[in-house]
Amino acid sequence: MLGWTVGFAALVACSDSATPQKTASGPLNLIDGLEQASVSPDFVEIDFGTPDSRQYLGHGWARNGNSPNRDFVWGLGSSSQVRVPLSQPGNVAVTFQARPFGGFELEGQTVTLVANEKTFGTIPLDDGWSQYTVVAPEGTFHDGENTLELQYAWSAVPSDYSESDDRRSLSVAFDRISFDPDATTPGRSDDRPRPASVDFGTAASKALLKSGWGGREHGPKGVSYAWVTKKTAKLSLDLGHPSPSTLSLRARPFAYPNGPTQTLDLVVNGTQTSTWQLEEGWHEYTAELPASAFRSGRNTVALTFGHATSPSAVGTGNDKRKLAAALDWMTINPLVSPTIQANDQLHLALGIRTAYMLNLPAGSTLHVEMVDQTSSLVVELKNMRNGRIRSWSLDQSGEIQLSNPNTPSRVVQLSLIARRGEQASSLLLSRLTIETPDGAAPSFIGLRPRTQASEGDLPASP
Repeated sequence: MLGWTVGFAALVACSDSATPQKTASGPLNLIDGLEQASVSPDFVEIDFGTPDSRQYLGHGWARNGNSPNRDFVWGLGSSSQVRVPLSQPGNVAVTFQARPFGGFELEGQTVTLVANEKTFGTIPLDDGWSQYTVVAPEGTFHDGENTLELQYAWSAVPSDYSESDDRRSLSVAFDRISFDPDATTPGRSDDRPRPASVDFGTAASKALLKSGWGGREHGPKGVSYAWVTKKTAKLSLDLGHPSPSTLSLRARPFAYPNGPTQTLDLVVNGTQTSTWQLEEGWHEYTAELPASAFRSGRNTVALTFGHATSPSAVGTGNDKRKLAAALDWMTINPLVSPTIQANDQLHLALGIRTAYMLNLPAGSTLHVEMVDQTSSLVVELKNMRNGRIRSWSLDQSGEIQLSNPNTPSRVVQLSLIARRGEQASSLLLSRLTIETPDGAAPSFIGLRPRTQASEGDLPASP
């Protein structure tokens, strides 16, 4: 089973150690202070089963549950509600990992998604844990808090079908759900660096696998996987704008007494990029690849192994298939970070949130100058004391009043997010300063937040 990888790899290393607070008179230059920023993907994620997730949950949920591999929450009855805050959303991609209450010849479960009373998709669910994505068109979600209703085709009481004492009306269990507020319009090429993943052994992976693969298999503890049954197996993945990326996979070679060490050559779009020697048992392998290895749209990944042998031929079983290795999951995560270019201009890639922790004085104004006018800049201000969020969207150079003259100084998180334009795949800023009428300078908070993509709960070995 694929450990949910929420998007991008760690983009900027931010330490947990305290950083001296910077104080100065006059404007605060955020471009000069880029090293004080943390970087993360531009999306909202809810990790069900954790204490923090309860703030997002409305009606129709059971108590937090857990298993050896994951935390989760059961949806109850006919529907469940999620409340999610979004800043200036466009098309919103909703991705969730879930499994229906199954067994006992129960089938045909679906999830219908209704945001703010607007239905935008119905998804049939596969047995077991799988990942699903549906894109809500612009206007379905709005700025601020949104409600998402998850409506189910049916629910069932375990005690009606077994000797269980569980009398809850169970529908679907959810592990995680994420909201990408700037998703690509279906049918159009993606102009952002975008992650991709494959959860081998699930129904969702079938369309991605080409040649050299065995069928769907499951091991203990719900781990799904697929065997490579030839020396070379191929799969196809859709990616956005080519970017330096990490490719990671979890594999277990077919090993037998006195057998040779298995090797794996990674070939992307016809070019060999990495070679690994595989250890016995389940292990993770990662390679960092240049942007030139990828292309926008469809990409072909070939896994070429040193040998493939049938268990029956070496006396370890009756399986006559030639086995090279079993694959659990694969992810491709772009490595994208804001950079300072010529003339001290700040380059922001689409889909990336750059956040500063600040002590913001009264009467603070953000001044923004854009080099190009083809992308928009979303500015989000979060009050760290009460959690309230305000946001603005600029499609040209301008000013934003961040605090009123009579508002006391406060600690805030100021986030900058580049959103897509008609042609641009990034945003270039020549000025990004915060000023006050009396010259009282804002300052960076000494302890920076540690922000990196979650590795998820990696699956256990079958």
